[in-house]
Amino acid sequence: MPGVQHELKIFKRIDGAWKLSCLVVMQRTVEHMTCPLVEIDPEARVIWMNRQARERLPGHPGLVLAAGRLRARQRDRDAALREAVTWAFGELRGLCRPAAEAARSVPLGEDDAATQLHCWVILEDGKAHVAFDDAGMAERRVESAAAIYGLSPAQVRLARLVLDGHDLVAAADRLGVSVNTLRTQLQRMFDKTGARSQAALVRALLSAEAPTG
Repeated sequence: MPGVQHELKIFKRIDGAWKLSCLVVMQRTVEHMTCPLVEIDPEARVIWMNRQARERLPGHPGLVLAAGRLRARQRDRDAALREAVTWAFGELRGLCRPAAEAARSVPLGEDDAATQLHCWVILEDGKAHVAFDDAGMAERRVESAAAIYGLSPAQVRLARLVLDGHDLVAAADRLGVSVNTLRTQLQRMFDKTGARSQAALVRALLSAEAPTG
């Protein structure tokens, strides 16, 4: 995946047969993710944020930094964000399923144009991150991901629902297909993007940008 992940495979000929002797996977670190990304602690205090988050958080219609904590700008939405943070660190402490599979969408209300806003709590490498962007940018990133990774129209529809926080059961109901069909589509998206979990897929989708210049 250009600019995201590279693999180096070294083969050695043994007894007339080629065998894989070394596999190196080089993955972009969170510092280079192109979506706004904020690392938080169990109290939603900000530990670190990337450049995109530093640029977009001031004035963001859904999120605000208050006394060092990441909060929902609309007070009635803040409880949902706090609940997601509590859930996230419960996952990290091993109270639920493995954290590597965890990603959750948090609704943040609407912007001035009545567009629904979301952020995403993503657990990877033993850390909790919050990814965010405006709804229009998120949609453009899905469109870019479709072009970059060669997603089918059905996979794009599923990608939008994944970003909105729907599980496969809810997505199957909305799309009028079986859960098994969506499992197959999800696995194909994993194959195309190089993701190995739903959390990694969300990050791949939110980081997809069309080339510029």
